[in-house]
Amino acid sequence: MTEDWSAWAGLARIPGPHDKVFNQECVFSFDTAESPGGLYLCLDKFVALGQDFVQSYHERTGNALFVHVQARRVPLEAAEAGEDERVPEKVSRLAIGVPGGFNPDEKKYQVESQTRVVHWPDRVNLPLGKTSWFVVGNFQAIESDVGSIFLDSPDLPAAIKASAQAVLRAESAVRREELESAAGTWDGEKLEVSKFAHDLEQLNNGVKIPPKNWKCQRCDLTENLWLNLTDGSILCGRRFFDGSGGNNHAVEYYAEKKYPLAVKLGTITRDGQGDVYSYPEDNMVANPKLAQHMAHFGINIEQLDKTDKSMAEIEIDMNQRIGEWATLTESNSQLVPVFGPGLTGMENLGNTCYLNSLMQVLFTLPTFNQAYVEQSSAVFRRANFTDPINDFKLQMCKLGTGIWSGKYAQELSEDERKLHGEDFQLGIKPTTFNQMVGKGHPEFSGKNQQDAQEFFLHLCTMMEREHHAELNPAECLQFEVEDRIQCGSSGKV
Repeated sequence: MTEDWSAWAGLARIPGPHDKVFNQECVFSFDTAESPGGLYLCLDKFVALGQDFVQSYHERTGNALFVHVQARRVPLEAAEAGEDERVPEKVSRLAIGVPGGFNPDEKKYQVESQTRVVHWPDRVNLPLGKTSWFVVGNFQAIESDVGSIFLDSPDLPAAIKASAQAVLRAESAVRREELESAAGTWDGEKLEVSKFAHDLEQLNNGVKIPPKNWKCQRCDLTENLWLNLTDGSILCGRRFFDGSGGNNHAVEYYAEKKYPLAVKLGTITRDGQGDVYSYPEDNMVANPKLAQHMAHFGINIEQLDKTDKSMAEIEIDMNQRIGEWATLTESNSQLVPVFGPGLTGMENLGNTCYLNSLMQVLFTLPTFNQAYVEQSSAVFRRANFTDPINDFKLQMCKLGTGIWSGKYAQELSEDERKLHGEDFQLGIKPTTFNQMVGKGHPEFSGKNQQDAQEFFLHLCTMMEREHHAELNPAECLQFEVEDRIQCGSSGKV
């Protein structure tokens, strides 16, 4: 069957600077491109959908043009992965990147993916288990190609191809939201203006800094570089806990000169923002005069482009690479994995154990299941597609169905155990729920450890606001306290 794809070119848009693009995970479930049905990205509203939700979404919105991304992990050969044939060493030390410790950079697999444009509902999908098109280095067509076309096909109109490529390459709205919540903060605290910012002494030593191609003055590093705002020295930053980062030359220079402020090169934006560190104050700080301080060394910040990760981005990446669970191994015990509805694990996003433990407990209560699992279909039908992250009921339903569907708590096949290890469980990452429930809160929007009871009270406040005209599932936890004074001898009140 040959379709006239030009007739559907008007269904595709290119996301603008203010459009939110959800391209990593289904907005209703925890499906990703690696899930059995893959991920469908709408080329009009830029939301990602698991296969189970595409038909209902199409019926509600009329949107019919999607990018379908299907991916899988392929084990690397031992030699290709940089390993020998030895049995992997058991983790025996609470350390990273050393013998006996954790190795976050160890590669066990590569991800292969196939991308095609789909017109719904003409597309006939085959279950992943029946697809034979995953061939290493040479993706082949699925047997049934009705209503679908590969992204690199010459028959695909330029307008649709441009839209699809833009959606695939766009920064995820979830990650953007995470970065925005971290902007202006460090370790969850609001950045204070440095006491050195307004009266910083800058030496008239004739130093002029080029707008790019920087290098540490004491070694050959070209990343993680910090510009001292007093004399214009460019030196590498601290070495991170995993061995990456710099060689500590900027810190050593402060010990010698005591010049207080440094800015991380590559993080400075045209609006005068950048990562500024105060050595005497021992913290990340705000510097409202950063543009003026940079101009002293001949740099016009309006000509700069962001080229390096900010400290907030590095923190997020580290949390994703090395979850806290990796260090919480059980000694002298062998844990037995369990599977099925209600037994779905939640991944720690970095100090979110208080959130995970509380939500697991709450979703054992019948009232929470009735409100957010049994009623999830109705909530999904009314969902806000423009801002699903901040839709309270949608996020509660997504989390509840993720825990109780059993879809993400299934026993691994033999091949999956070889790829991931015996102790691996899929589980779910409550990223969007964490962003929604913590947004704007001085404590829960950060990365610090928090008290579970305080979080529970915060969640109850949100539920009261969202359920003001209907039954609040948290009402089952309400109780009354009665004070009474009773005579110890007579027993009378």
